[in-house]
Amino acid sequence: MNNLLFVGDIHIIEKDIPEIQKIFNEILLTIDRYSISKLILLGDTFDKVKPTPQELDCFSDFVNAIKIPIVLIIANSHESIDKETSYLNHFGIIKNNIITCKEYIDDNYLYCGHFLVKQAKKNIGGTVDKDTLKKYKYVVLGHGHNYELITPNICQLGSIRYVNFRDDPEIPKQILIIQKYRTEEERCKFLSLKSLNPMIDLHLDKNLEIKGYDGMPLPANVSLKGKEKAKIPILEDYLGRITQKTKVRLNFYTLEDYYEWLKIEGFYKDRFVSLKVEKRFLADNTSNIEIAKENINLKDALIEWLDKNKVNSEIKDILIKEIKCSKQ
Repeated sequence: MNNLLFVGDIHIIEKDIPEIQKIFNEILLTIDRYSISKLILLGDTFDKVKPTPQELDCFSDFVNAIKIPIVLIIANSHESIDKETSYLNHFGIIKNNIITCKEYIDDNYLYCGHFLVKQAKKNIGGTVDKDTLKKYKYVVLGHGHNYELITPNICQLGSIRYVNFRDDPEIPKQILIIQKYRTEEERCKFLSLKSLNPMIDLHLDKNLEIKGYDGMPLPANVSLKGKEKAKIPILEDYLGRITQKTKVRLNFYTLEDYYEWLKIEGFYKDRFVSLKVEKRFLADNTSNIEIAKENINLKDALIEWLDKNKVNSEIKDILIKEIKCSKQ
């Protein structure tokens, strides 16, 4: 039985190896369960051109457990110095069931590559027009981290995990199987991955907006009508209910909310697998100051605004340090 399995961007990096190993185990179980005959990895296997020994070991353990043919697409974006040089080439030399290539083509039937087409929703550097790929029955692409069916025959499969907060936290991560490939009974099957760490994006503006995916739909908004002063208690309640394996980003839009957060930050600092704090108010408020005046820099403009609004010295020192760090 000819069943193909397609896996999108992995971005192996040391800090995320525990999560990646869980996903690899799920993929190995899928290979057995669906009698997969060929595995195609769509590029950005590693997160950088020169992976560390730990990152190489993580991937080596994975491919050594696989006996079927493996196609490794070598991406120019993260894992390739040039068209000929890549650490992935060594896997093709060491194991005879591994093929390394820049693109994988099976006649006019299947095309696999690592790039964005111009018509992708998040077209960041897309150079290929969809019409150049219309001759193929299936086009399965890596590089874009969010799943998107661009045309009936072109699929941007997406990364297998939430690599960073540029990924859309509301789009599930999945892999693709083409069962009974090139037969009359052929069909495509998308499988959502369940072993990855979920990602949540919280925006503390007038509404506490919550975006994320953890296997269950999340509420789009939590109403704060009449509770403008209660954002932090609501935030605490929500953070207490989500799994510690979650990747969390908190976006603060007012100095007051951020100041309240600082009082409890220590409790949450190491609670989650990843916690990122964005101070949106810093950019918003400084942009409202007349920093276009001659001979006034961003730091001076911020100090002027802080003094004008009588911000206490503790929070003032924190914000000035942020300005210094951003310049370094």
